[in-house]
Amino acid sequence: RLYRDARKALGVDAIVGALCATQRHMAMEVAERDADYIGFALDAAETPELIAWWAEMMNTPCVAFGAASPDDARAIAAGGADFIALSPDLWNSANPAAYLGVIQEAIGPG
Repeated sequence: RLYRDARKALGVDAIVGALCATQRHMAMEVAERDADYIGFALDAAETPELIAWWAEMMNTPCVAFGAASPDDARAIAAGGADFIALSPDLWNSANPAAYLGVIQEAIGPG
């Protein structure tokens, strides 16, 4: 319902998606309503497998939310995530730009 309300309020030109945690069924329902992306949270053990399944089976882009380390980013990029939303802890690092560089190096050329 929240996706539907957001799409209605923002219109067809806005980029609207949904964070579905690890709820496969919810993600599929929102994707069927023409969401621009589906987000999955990395705080569950099954998330890497879910992302790999999504990348293989679905066309709607996938955003993996919460990558906190280069290893996390590497694993989810290799698993098929279209986009990676880094943990907010990025901004607490001593040098956010350098941290981003390490993440980019870990996932390789895009």
